[in-house]
Amino acid sequence: MSPEARRVLITGSNRGLGRAIAEAFLGRGDRVASLNRTLDGDVRLGEVACDLAAPEGVPAAVREATTRLGALDVCVLNAAVRRLAPVEGMSDEDWDASVATNLTSAFRVAREAIPALVASGGQFVVIGSHATRHPFESGAAYCSTKAAVEAFARVLALELRPQGIRVTLISPGAIRNRPMGEADAHKIEPASLAQLIVQCVEAPADLIVGELDVRPAQPVASPLTGIARLQPC
Repeated sequence: MSPEARRVLITGSNRGLGRAIAEAFLGRGDRVASLNRTLDGDVRLGEVACDLAAPEGVPAAVREATTRLGALDVCVLNAAVRRLAPVEGMSDEDWDASVATNLTSAFRVAREAIPALVASGGQFVVIGSHATRHPFESGAAYCSTKAAVEAFARVLALELRPQGIRVTLISPGAIRNRPMGEADAHKIEPASLAQLIVQCVEAPADLIVGELDVRPAQPVASPLTGIARLQPC
């Protein structure tokens, strides 16, 4: 590990954006540890088996990951599930899993990681979503938990800034996590977003990239234009 290498903890690095974030940090020579429920088996990810929806295992998993790394410079709160159903038809199981994974696990991982990040003068990166400002049908669980995650990130930033910890909230639009043909042209490539996240972490020490709104470069054509965008659909 080079003197400038960082020690990075990522939740949910076994696929999609989380995997791309891990690859981006590994590509610059950083060391990575991951909290994954489903293990990928790639030794570079430094995986610690952890069901983030199960509260009893999270503190020990964060401590184990930090011990393996030797210290902690960056903690990326990325893990999330998407359980989509109308409110009337959503099961308690899907709602509870969404809250536990998307929101509560972020709190538990952050709480456990704070002392190590204070020691290193490190940084949190919190992955939010455009779903907080653009909710959609059948998205009650996902949109609600992502909105709560954004509020949590802002509180985290207020509390930790005096201690020298930077907090960056990334709010992306549609990401090409699950390839779906022609629609992919209107989605952000995970590797592109991951590179932006690394750049935020590498920003000069005398500034904080507080929040970033990230959108696909190619928008989907809207039937509404001009002032008609102000009208409800």
